[in-house]
Amino acid sequence: MARMGDQGSGCGFVSTCSFIAGTCNPRVLQSVESIQIPVNVVNPRLEFDSFVDMEACAPDIPAIIVQVEGASTTSTIGYDCATGPWHSTSLDLSQWAGERISIGFRFFTIDEINNDGLGWLIDNVRIVADCASENYCVASANSASPTGAIIGSAGSLQLAQNNFALTLQDGPPGQFGVFFYGPYQGQTPVAQGFLCVGADQFGFRRLFPAGQVDAQGDMVFPLDFTALTGAHTILPGTVVNFQCWYRDMINGASTSNFSDALSVSFCP
Repeated sequence: MARMGDQGSGCGFVSTCSFIAGTCNPRVLQSVESIQIPVNVVNPRLEFDSFVDMEACAPDIPAIIVQVEGASTTSTIGYDCATGPWHSTSLDLSQWAGERISIGFRFFTIDEINNDGLGWLIDNVRIVADCASENYCVASANSASPTGAIIGSAGSLQLAQNNFALTLQDGPPGQFGVFFYGPYQGQTPVAQGFLCVGADQFGFRRLFPAGQVDAQGDMVFPLDFTALTGAHTILPGTVVNFQCWYRDMINGASTSNFSDALSVSFCP
């Protein structure tokens, strides 16, 4: 828990602040590391719990700010003006999808009057989303690309839409591959690459039929959620890890390789 404000201090801050024309310098509590908001995400938001004991927004200003990595300016995305007992706040982060950002809490008392409260207490800060996808693990070089084959997706992450598809880029043209998924993550050397998906008691869920990489190194597999049954069923909120296993030719010898992996949390 963080506390911004100090009962009995002239400015209401944790640390001493100087007066400038009768006001106090604002105190900013900002995340140490930036946070990547996935590109393919539904309803990303910042949530936190807080207790406000100050002149909230009249005139004390408890603001929440966002700073994009590399930018010199910040954007104010909301204020915590609900004085009184502990409460929860949720703020939309959709406009920063695909960006790496830092979250900050900016407390400004404006003046030296009535600054004897507890201040602004903040706890349980988290970034959540209804559903999202994010790449992880390592793609190893293949005969077509020094950076390896990259898995991705197209369509909606909402199961009800049933138009989600897995994609592959920079695969070896003409070779065959199969997408598969499982509930766990890992990174185990296998053949020319890394197996990044972990199986459970039901094993890996392979998505047949296998596909063939086209002349541009691409492959697409539309996933029909209505055709998945038993252990293959994908439920809302479940985190599913996808990867592609594909054939390749290295120096005239037949071998195989893996794409990197894609972790997806699906919405209803």
